[in-house]
Amino acid sequence: MKLKGDRTIRKWLQESPNNHILVKLAKVHPTKAPRKRKYVHLPKRGARRRHTETCHRLHKKQKNRHHLSSDEDTDEPRTSTPVKGSTTCTSLHLVIVNHLQSSLNQVVFARVLGNDLPPLHSTNQTFLNTKTVLENESIPSNCKRLWIINSLSDREKVDALVELFTLYNESYRVIRTDYSKPEKIVADGLNVNRGRNLALKAGFEEMDAEWVFLFDGAAFLTQEGLSPLIEFSQANTKKPSFHFTAVYRLLYKIVLDSEIRIQNILEFTTGQQETMLGMNKLAYLQKRSRVWWPFFDESLSYGRADKFTTLARLKGRGNAYCREILRGVNQEKKSAKLEHHTVARCGYMLRMVYYPDDNAPFDQREYFRLKGVNRVEGIKNFYKRFNLKQPK
Repeated sequence: MKLKGDRTIRKWLQESPNNHILVKLAKVHPTKAPRKRKYVHLPKRGARRRHTETCHRLHKKQKNRHHLSSDEDTDEPRTSTPVKGSTTCTSLHLVIVNHLQSSLNQVVFARVLGNDLPPLHSTNQTFLNTKTVLENESIPSNCKRLWIINSLSDREKVDALVELFTLYNESYRVIRTDYSKPEKIVADGLNVNRGRNLALKAGFEEMDAEWVFLFDGAAFLTQEGLSPLIEFSQANTKKPSFHFTAVYRLLYKIVLDSEIRIQNILEFTTGQQETMLGMNKLAYLQKRSRVWWPFFDESLSYGRADKFTTLARLKGRGNAYCREILRGVNQEKKSAKLEHHTVARCGYMLRMVYYPDDNAPFDQREYFRLKGVNRVEGIKNFYKRFNLKQPK
């Protein structure tokens, strides 16, 4: 196909968006704006030569146009007027680079925010952890955060979160419940899988993402944990794929920032004992076209293996990357060398502490040890709050 002018090149870019994309993104510094290296390669045979020749022809045409339009000499410096319908070689490069940047595979990191369930969580854990993420986490420009406010029973908390997301220009969705019916409030409030399914639908269908990674509301992503996820998502868009992400629970209330490395804080964590799930658009469309939807079983409420059931179902599939890290929470901590190997391959998230309040203790190992008991007690108290009897 011959390239005649930038209009034809734009058409060629639109028709073949996957044949020439090679843009290297520099690592994002948490305090600096992302810097993109505009390295553009056109691997089509002869495309680079034809592109250069097109630029020269445009320059020559502009130069001739200028000389023909000059009626008399003047001491003022001459400025060439661009030919109508064409651009200069430099701007033509910018057209290509802008197209490449806009066609990068967008990655969405979705978090589902649920109700605080004391004594498992502090009474304001969701808001405080969310604020920590927005103030300290840094993600690349082709990635977006999506927040799902999942049927919170306290309207004031919903309003506070909406105000916070509006302030930081974040994408969010609100799943509301019928506050006039206590049974509905409790049932919706403990249905986390409905929030996960909405996150998948909003990420793929509304935000046009190529990959969606699902996390809990208390997830914090570092640059070290993000890099393997982004690299894997950019390289796996041609076939249905899933990705298991490692989870490290913090046992101490340490200060978080994007530059943290797991080897420096491993002693403050449980080690890798849990996993989160990511999937690409092809896997989502494949599941939507079959009987397997909703993807997460919405009949399972919080505390009844609602997430693990789906993860275990995917573990035996060959297109589930890093599925071997799906481990039980009672596994002992691996060595630092094995942890580094897991991080480099699968990426990770940090699960923030249950009590992030200012007056909470620094050492929160006791809260983790009593996690199972406190979860049962927290769900029981949630029913009692609305004078309902908890089903067996």
